[in-house]
Amino acid sequence: MIAKTSFALLLLTPVLILSPYSGDAYGIENPYFWVLQKKDLPTLMLEIYKEVIELGYRDHEDFIKREFHMNLDGRWDNREEHIVVLSHKEGDGEKMILQVTYFGKMLKSSFARYAEDTREIVGLISHGTIDIIKCGFDECEADKLLPDILEGIKDEKRLLQLIRN
Repeated sequence: MIAKTSFALLLLTPVLILSPYSGDAYGIENPYFWVLQKKDLPTLMLEIYKEVIELGYRDHEDFIKREFHMNLDGRWDNREEHIVVLSHKEGDGEKMILQVTYFGKMLKSSFARYAEDTREIVGLISHGTIDIIKCGFDECEADKLLPDILEGIKDEKRLLQLIRN
């Protein structure tokens, strides 16, 4: 009986590990869930671009500039990061700049913040593809940061839709 149970668990282990479901319903976290869902940098940048483009142009502007404030790193002494997504025509395509500014706390004031670090990703979008020209993040940072930015932009779009309706 023990041998049959062990054999059944052995056969089911790849299904449990490689399942696209995170397993939260069972009270366990599947460590391979995010690995299976991982997207590369150009794919994430295109998704961010599409989400921001849907917000539309402002009156009398031939570029798109959207700003977001998000808590990306979870540090209490650095509560918000400032995200700017800028897109403008360049040649046959569009140039997209995603800039992340990290803020630090001023010593004398708990409200005032100063920019500690600014990093950006620059890409050229043409015919539905993007060529990354410059990336201020290493691969590990970008893999963690860009999905959070994308989800934050989607959440902000949902809030804007609720306000407009």
